[in-house]
Amino acid sequence: MSSINNIILDGTTYSIGGSGSGLTSDVKAALLECFENVAWIGNDGQDYYDALEAALYPPANLTSISAVYTQSGAVYATDTLDSLKTDLVVTAHYEDNTSETVTTYTLSGTLVEGTTSTITVTYSGKTTTFTVEVYATYMDVTATFNVASTIITDGVASGNVSWTATDYVSCPNAYAKVKITNTIGSNIQGRGAWYDSTKTFIRNFASLAITSGSTLTETVPNNAAYFRLCSNNDTIKANATTNPVSLTARFTDD
Repeated sequence: MSSINNIILDGTTYSIGGSGSGLTSDVKAALLECFENVAWIGNDGQDYYDALEAALYPPANLTSISAVYTQSGAVYATDTLDSLKTDLVVTAHYEDNTSETVTTYTLSGTLVEGTTSTITVTYSGKTTTFTVEVYATYMDVTATFNVASTIITDGVASGNVSWTATDYVSCPNAYAKVKITNTIGSNIQGRGAWYDSTKTFIRNFASLAITSGSTLTETVPNNAAYFRLCSNNDTIKANATTNPVSLTARFTDD
């Protein structure tokens, strides 16, 4: 490609090199307009025009990049780094105080299960980092009960001890299902309920009748922040022999 290093205007030589120094923005615009309107002889006109434009308006130096990551769902250790780009905006910042969103960056780092992992963004020799919450494939939450009256050992769930409502148990975000396995050695009968972040009732579990050794699977509401294994006005009945009695709620996407 042709290059232009000097321009003579009214007897004054301006050395423009790669910076366009000594020329005002109005002069630069006028020069380009003149070149654009000249009737070129031969085939070099466009080359000279491109060379002049590049000399007058060199690209500003890249000074830094920034990354804003807005996590919209669960990320697992098995996910690819490129899958994070959907929620990532990378901006290039230049020495002339301009900026632009860029997409031809690369990501490096490791997604470590159950941690907040740091990922590095690289673009044109500049780097920055962002963090992502990496979910375990499942998360266990324990709900503990205390027997509220004398234990009746008749082996029939509907005739056994009633438990009062549990405390609000926090739901881990982004899991689609919860599985509760009955490990207490007797049948369970009762009701569970979901609540939002203000502890306002959303809906009851579809069921909380779990025979001994079996597992109940519930779909987690999108806005659920807490659950109880019985609501304020309900009780859970089962045959228990010790206090406290605990059940494990396993949150998962399976």
